[in-house]
This record gives sequence, C-alpha cells and structure tokens, in this order.
Amino acid sequence: MNQLVRKVLLSTVVCSFSVMSIGPVAYMSGSTLVDQKNTISSELIWKESVRSNANTITSINAEKNDQYSDLMFLKPILTDKRIVSLGEASHGTSEYNSMKVRLVKLRMSNST
Repeated sequence: MNQLVRKVLLSTVVCSFSVMSIGPVAYMSGSTLVDQKNTISSELIWKESVRSNANTITSINAEKNDQYSDLMFLKPILTDKRIVSLGEASHGTSEYNSMKVRLVKLRMSNST
C-alpha cells in the first residue's frame, strides 16, 4: 500500500475515533507573541497526544478468518455503542472503504 495512502487512512481512523480537547486556540490577526507561543505549545501537546495514543493497523482488507488482533484497541471503545459513524470517503480512495468494511465486520463479529 502506498505510504501516503496509509498515513491518510490512519489519520482518518484516528480522527474518527478520537475525542480530544486541548482547549481553545485562536488564530487572530494582531495576536501577541504570547498568543503565538500558546498556539505552538497547544499544537505540540496535540501532536504528542496523537503519538502516544496511536495504534498500528496492519491491514485494511478484510480477510477470511480475520482475528482483528490489530483492531482490538477499539474493543473497549465500541463495546457499549449502538451507533458508530464511520464517515465518508472521497473519490478515488478505495482503501478507506476497504477499512470501513473491515471495521463493520469487526463490529458484527463476536469480538466486540
């Protein structure tokens, strides 16, 4: 799989399942140096939070007898959820739809 596609896909999955609150960050014209430093600090905090909570997904394709071991980090998140929104893909990204199929199969299996 193309490395760029993998990064975009992983970013989409992370954003779809992440609820993060760093605090308000305003980008205003005429902002002070202190505001700019706070913005940079907030961005670094956000990046570190994403890095420390990231999980590796080894496959986007649903395989026969898939054990979903790389998706088990989602189990505690999905256990008591009745509705899960998977978002919408853009044109030309079949990998996104392949991953959505795998996530639906994970959800419908006895794994969660």
